[in-house]
Parts: sequence; structure tokens; C-alpha cells
Amino acid sequence: MQTVHVHPVSGDGIASGTRLINAFAGIADASATKHYVVKVEPGIYDVGATMLEMKPYVDIEGSGQEATVIQGVGTTDTSGTIAVVKGASSSEIRDLQVRCMGSASPPKEIRDVKVNVTGGSSAYGFYVEPGAGSPTSPPRITNSTITVNSDGGIGVRIKPGVGVDVEQSQIRAVGSSTTGILADSSTVRVKSSEVTGTTASVEAWIAEIGATLLGGPVHAGFGTCAGVYDETFTFYASTCP
Repeated sequence: MQTVHVHPVSGDGIASGTRLINAFAGIADASATKHYVVKVEPGIYDVGATMLEMKPYVDIEGSGQEATVIQGVGTTDTSGTIAVVKGASSSEIRDLQVRCMGSASPPKEIRDVKVNVTGGSSAYGFYVEPGAGSPTSPPRITNSTITVNSDGGIGVRIKPGVGVDVEQSQIRAVGSSTTGILADSSTVRVKSSEVTGTTASVEAWIAEIGATLLGGPVHAGFGTCAGVYDETFTFYASTCP
């Protein structure tokens, strides 16, 4: 395992963000036999309108969710993905906070990313709230794993009016009084995934869930489940657990 350390520029979040982007740009030989971890020291790293694009076999590790913050306005790449941080296969993001400050067209996406959050209380794996330039469509989580091991923790927390789409992903909230996906006054759509929480797998105003393992009940004002099953493999053809 190769380690690259990134230190902030005191009092300058933009310069710190540039350092972080350059650290990833400088890694050209990562592979299955040569794994890197970019260790990011405490500070705010403002990448602005430049997407931080991760690379396969390169992890990014912060110094705590409140200590290390990567923030930006959210920008798009050539594939149409809009994000502050874009994940990559065989990579992991851990122990930090990603903050989207909003842009003119800011639907955010997590794709091919593994997120692990351990310890503390009421921690979030992925958090979105509307602000200036609120999302015009729900953020998407695809081919990703989000695990939160924290009492009162929430795998995915979506603030009112935003919603979220989840596909082929695993979202686990482990501990007491946990929720897999919590979306106030919003719509949650999940298909071909696994969502678990001790209080609820999904809590939302509208839940549309298909072909998914639900480890916990669904709490929704309006709920539609099609072909779902619980942790005991009890099958629900057209109802929610």
C-alpha cells in the first residue's frame, strides 16, 4: 500500500483543494498489485467547479467526518455525471465529509464507490440537502456500497423535496435506532439493491421499491413494493414489509 499525504494550505480552502486534485493527478501507476491511499489531513478542501475524479485502486481517507471536508459546487464530466467527488471502481472513500454547495444543475451521483462510516452517533453515509441551485432531479446512487455502523445512524439522508434513486447498491445502517434511507417529504426509488436499518429500511413520503432485499420495515405515506424480500427471505409480491 502506497500512501500519499495531503496537507491543507492554512486559511486557503481553494489552494487546499488544488493540492488534493494534484495529488490524484500525480498517481499514474495504481493497480490491483499497487494500491494507493490518499491520506487527507484535517481542513477544508474547496475544489470549486472542478470535479475530484478518483481512480481505480486509489482510496481517499480523511481524518474524521467533521475534520476533513471536501466541498465544491458540483460540476459535470463528459458522461453527464454531475458531482463534487466522482468515485471509481476498486476504490473507497472513508472518514471524511463531502459537501455540495450547489450549482445551476446539481444532481449529484455516487457511482462505483464504497463508503464506510464507523463509530460516533447519528452519522450519515451520504447526505444531500437543497440549497441555492436545488437539484432538478433526484441524486443517484448506483453500483455502490454505503455502510454506517453508528447508533442512530442513517445510510442515506435526503432533506425535504429532493428524493433519491438507488440501483444495484447496498445501503446498510448498523446499530440501534438506525435507518437505511431517510427522505423527508420526498420520493425514494430503489431497485435491485439491499437496504437495511433497525428502525426502518426506508422512511419517506413516497417509496417505490422493486426486486430488493429490505432488512427492516418500510415507513412511507405512500408505498409501492414489487417483488421484495426481507432478511429471512420472506417474499412480498406486491406489499412492503
